[in-house]
Amino acid sequence: MTDDFFDFIKAPSKEHFLKSQRHVIEHKNYDPYTGELDDLMAFMDAKDFQKVIDFKSINTLLSPSAHLMKHHAAKQINDDLNAKSEWFLFNKILDNLLMTGDGSKEQPYLVTQISDERDIIQSMEDEVLRQSLVKADGKSYDLLNTKSGKAIYFDITQCMEALAAKFNADPVEEAEATKEEDNITETPTDEPQKKWWKFW
Repeated sequence: MTDDFFDFIKAPSKEHFLKSQRHVIEHKNYDPYTGELDDLMAFMDAKDFQKVIDFKSINTLLSPSAHLMKHHAAKQINDDLNAKSEWFLFNKILDNLLMTGDGSKEQPYLVTQISDERDIIQSMEDEVLRQSLVKADGKSYDLLNTKSGKAIYFDITQCMEALAAKFNADPVEEAEATKEEDNITETPTDEPQKKWWKFW
């Protein structure tokens, strides 16, 4: 990790955050669809809070959800220092994610992990109603329609390209469901039951 990786914390900006995001995406172990958040959730449900706190991975480094879980785990064992640190990281990462765009087609949010999409929607105190995968102008987008009626775009081009490169595949062919903008694939989403540790 470079010395300037956390510049986005000292000086919040889209530029600084995207530099750190690029470091994560270019890492050999990067996986935009990582199951490691599920591992953390399993530790939380099992009340194995120290495992949550000690968990380290390139895929959870910039994940708001991961730091939120670490914060709550630390609180459960009265580790105040880690609880405060993880709460600080959770908020800073989420704030910087929101600086990457405004959710419009012209200025979509730029996510590190696909799970960041849900973190952003939840921060708006909204829920996902439908998810669409869109291919347009050489880019890949997730379009999330919310229960409040919003249509929010996320640019996942880098995620898809990194995933394709990992498997030595053509990024255009990586997602079979991806269509041109006038032929969007839509997937209704059933929100899982809210976990006991979630704040939203």
